[in-house]
Amino acid sequence: MFFLKKERKYLTKKHYIGNSTDILLFAFEILVLLPHPTAFTQNINVSFYTAFKFKTYYKLNEILNLVLLLRIYLVARYFMIISPFYGNRAHRTCKFYAVVPNYWLTVKCILKSHPYVTMAGSLLAVLLVFGEAIRICER
Repeated sequence: MFFLKKERKYLTKKHYIGNSTDILLFAFEILVLLPHPTAFTQNINVSFYTAFKFKTYYKLNEILNLVLLLRIYLVARYFMIISPFYGNRAHRTCKFYAVVPNYWLTVKCILKSHPYVTMAGSLLAVLLVFGEAIRICER
């Protein structure tokens, strides 16, 4: 994302990752991409106590699979970045009208221009992700 901003000339050549405000976003993306279920964690059980004082066991791989479902955030962000409402032209228009160009503005513009496709796509994505999460949790 940082390099895309430099390429689109939102940032000057003096900016680098250390003095950017995107460092927290990078840290979140790295944390989302780090956990992976492996063969080494296949037989590790983690125990939890429920609200009724029952001890339940989950496999560590199942918990890591649930964390991996957060990657849908990266896919959604990618589709917002490649939309025409997140380019140089949109940012210049936002500066002209004194509007902050961010992801929420991009989502609003996409919803205004393609409401049915956007709602159907987000409904399908949410159904698939939460269906998979329920499947993992009920094992």
